[in-house]
Amino acid sequence: MLVTHILKKTGSYAQASYAIQDTPDMVVKHYGRFLLQDKVALAAQVLNKVWEASQARHGPEHAPVLFERLSS
Repeated sequence: MLVTHILKKTGSYAQASYAIQDTPDMVVKHYGRFLLQDKVALAAQVLNKVWEASQARHGPEHAPVLFERLSS
């Protein structure tokens, strides 16, 4: 339970391995399936924060331009 909690909060195999004093490879092997679906959610959270910060700095009218630059 500790490893899955750390994986879900941090997304880091290394951090989870430190908690149980094992290697990141062993965490990936035994607990990797628990993080797979959460990786997309973690990435979405990061992108949402970047998007919100961009809109706060440049205004919402510039958001489509920023998206086009990222996608090209």
